[in-house]
Amino acid sequence: MVIYLKSFLFFILQFVDLFFTGVIYFPGQYYGARSKRQQAENASSYIPYNNVPMGVTHHKGRLFITMPRRRVGIPSTLNYIDLRKDGNEVSPKLHAYPNFDINQIKANSGNLVSVYRTSVDSCQRLWFIDTGILEYPNNRMQIQKPSIWIIDLNTDRVIRRFDIPETIVEQGHGLASITVDTDKGCDQTFAYIPDLVYNQIYVYR
Repeated sequence: MVIYLKSFLFFILQFVDLFFTGVIYFPGQYYGARSKRQQAENASSYIPYNNVPMGVTHHKGRLFITMPRRRVGIPSTLNYIDLRKDGNEVSPKLHAYPNFDINQIKANSGNLVSVYRTSVDSCQRLWFIDTGILEYPNNRMQIQKPSIWIIDLNTDRVIRRFDIPETIVEQGHGLASITVDTDKGCDQTFAYIPDLVYNQIYVYR
């Protein structure tokens, strides 16, 4: 017996013109080859074409969306959409998460640089890897160590940030995702991080 399942395609969000809260816009601009200094100065400007969503996670009315910094002009690498307020919008507002300041690019500052995927565990925590790399074409820069982040979704506060030692991995460009296991409880959580470059899996506890 063959059972056919009819599939439905729901068109929910289309980012026609991304709108970040608290950002100064430079619409329609395109930056070609620039010096490292110019890139650093303009890194927080907004270039619509360069903002490509790479990861999505839903939790209690918020949709967390990542924009890895693979080009210039990305105001914040980790964002969320408030579906309760903007869920009916075709091109809803993006809010930097946990705030805009922590998404600003500053070398060795402990701020967020580039995030690909997020994961929410059963303990209401958001997990992700910050690669620490600006992956600009022909100008890749590792400006800080890759790190594991854990944020309490009830308070929106960072509860842990762990810099991955160079003895484990020197650069973070292969660390895109993290899988969390809370079967033994919130205080005995395991996290598994695949390395797409060196074909390894790192375990964090």
